[in-house]
Amino acid sequence: MNPEPSAAASGGVAELIRRYLTEHPRAADTAEGIQRWWLAPTYGEVSLRSVEQALTQLEGEGVVRKLDPFAVDPSYGRGPHFFGSGRPGGQ
Repeated sequence: MNPEPSAAASGGVAELIRRYLTEHPRAADTAEGIQRWWLAPTYGEVSLRSVEQALTQLEGEGVVRKLDPFAVDPSYGRGPHFFGSGRPGGQ
């Protein structure tokens, strides 16, 4: 049984989030919002755990940042090192 859709499994949830931010540079949402509104309509159901792991990875790379790091359920948006799909200057 494969709980993740093939698009998420092959491209990686982090890459799907990166793509969304490339197309929607001012987007910001919680992990649940990203799961429900950013990923599900295009890629199908992705587990919240996978989204959270991807956000942790992307935050470590500086691609996303917590907009309120002290919030219980923080929102994430583009970080200082966001370069879209691997192209410098995507900020």
